[in-house]
Amino acid sequence: MERISRSLAENRLSELQSLQSLSSVLNQTATLPQTLQDGLSVIQSQSQADTAWVILFQANQSPTLAVIRPENLASRIRDEHLYACKHAQLSSNFQNGSPLPPYTVDPCTLLQHLFPNQPDHWSHATFPIQTGDRPLGLINLMRSRSLPFSAEEIARVQSLCAPFAVAIERARLFEEVHRLAITDPLTGVYNRRYFLDQAAQECQRAQRYHHPTSLIMMDLDHFKQINDSFGHTAGDQVLRFVIAACRENLRAADLLARFGGEEFIILLPETPLEQAHLIAERIRQSIVPAQVITSEGPVQVRVSLGVASSDEQTWLVDDLIKRADQALYQAKALGRNRTQVWMPILDPDSTSSEPTP
Repeated sequence: MERISRSLAENRLSELQSLQSLSSVLNQTATLPQTLQDGLSVIQSQSQADTAWVILFQANQSPTLAVIRPENLASRIRDEHLYACKHAQLSSNFQNGSPLPPYTVDPCTLLQHLFPNQPDHWSHATFPIQTGDRPLGLINLMRSRSLPFSAEEIARVQSLCAPFAVAIERARLFEEVHRLAITDPLTGVYNRRYFLDQAAQECQRAQRYHHPTSLIMMDLDHFKQINDSFGHTAGDQVLRFVIAACRENLRAADLLARFGGEEFIILLPETPLEQAHLIAERIRQSIVPAQVITSEGPVQVRVSLGVASSDEQTWLVDDLIKRADQALYQAKALGRNRTQVWMPILDPDSTSSEPTP
């Protein structure tokens, strides 16, 4: 009896030490990727697993591979592999409200892709990650079949799943709050405050390395008339259409934001003036021919754009905005529906792109 009590005490102490180790790591992280990476690292270490990965569930979406250790194995798993394995069925059960089992030790078809030469060589265990009755995903652990997971190790991992789930939820909430703080709720692009902060940093970097940076100011022509004639709901739909057209013509590194009302701003890193002019004109030409189909009927949209670029005297984002705004004002004065490049002395005949007939 004394030996059994000592063994139970040792197992409980081991669980508490594992929990302390996990909590210590997770309390230092905030982002979801880092939370997943650090949490899984502790669980892998505590379970002495050779390989570990996390599958996350999303409402109305297929399961996704969130993190895997060792990281070099990630390239071996494709989406279709996840769809074909038991994770897809567990995800489907979750979508339908069915509870997940406390753990499973069934072989996983992913092992065929992770280790195609020896898929039967491994012992595998799957544990649900959930907060209350809401499953978030699955932890998968594997090691040599000659070392199957013991009941004590399974219990230890189960005790770690709950704080791991709480940390994942906290990281998701943090990211959602951050996203809401930096984006415009109507269009989904960055807001003015975030743009100015990021643009200032990018301009500092560009000045340090003497790389060109350009900026585009864009305004919807006669947007008030659209709101007055078709209503604000249609006006909102027009704004979203314009944003979609911008995104189709921008790179991942470009920074797009709503500057205010119907005015938008775009920062183009590593982009000289000539190329920025082409990008701005490409955006305009992708908007002008189209009619936006709104809930109140089709709406014709026109935009005016001003373009400016950094030079040896101008690197500050405020100066770029001032120049691009001057060019935009000139585009409006010349009849709207055109792209205007900033120059010390604006020449409408040589620096503006004529509107599409």
